[in-house]
Amino acid sequence: MNNIEDIYPATYLQKGMLIETAKDPLNSTYHDVFAYKIKSKFHKEKFKKTWRYLIRRHELLRAGFEFVDGECYVFVCKNKEVKLSILE
Repeated sequence: MNNIEDIYPATYLQKGMLIETAKDPLNSTYHDVFAYKIKSKFHKEKFKKTWRYLIRRHELLRAGFEFVDGECYVFVCKNKEVKLSILE
């Protein structure tokens, strides 16, 4: 609980998206798949540093959902360490 910055009820839209996704995760309506090809040299450390900065700066990137007693809540972590395993 020490790492929780904020908790608030999920919106009806968020609840609907979670329920539809839970029903059939592979065929859910609520997902976006896209790819970009960037023709530039990749700097792994800069990429990781940038993601860490964005996560600290924007609470949405530190948010998650939790169901408690049939209700859905959004929780925002104060600190969220993301392991970028694809880059390790």
